[in-house]
Amino acid sequence: MPNPSLTMHQLHELFRLHFVAGLSQKKITRVLGLSPGVINKYLQAARTAGIGWEDVTSVTEAELRARLTAWRLTAAAA
Repeated sequence: MPNPSLTMHQLHELFRLHFVAGLSQKKITRVLGLSPGVINKYLQAARTAGIGWEDVTSVTEAELRARLTAWRLTAAAA
């Protein structure tokens, strides 16, 4: 998973703002007070792992983090 590690609340908000509210990465950066790089890394990880809003709301924190981590490990191995 991209570092720094976000809390589950931050992850949920990031994905809600992106998938539900349709905010741009720049606006999400302002709302959450996170760097553009962090926002980009998590959204890229979600896209690559095939994670959508339904996944965020239906899986446990451990499952969500595992899917984000699996993407990162796969990318690092390539």
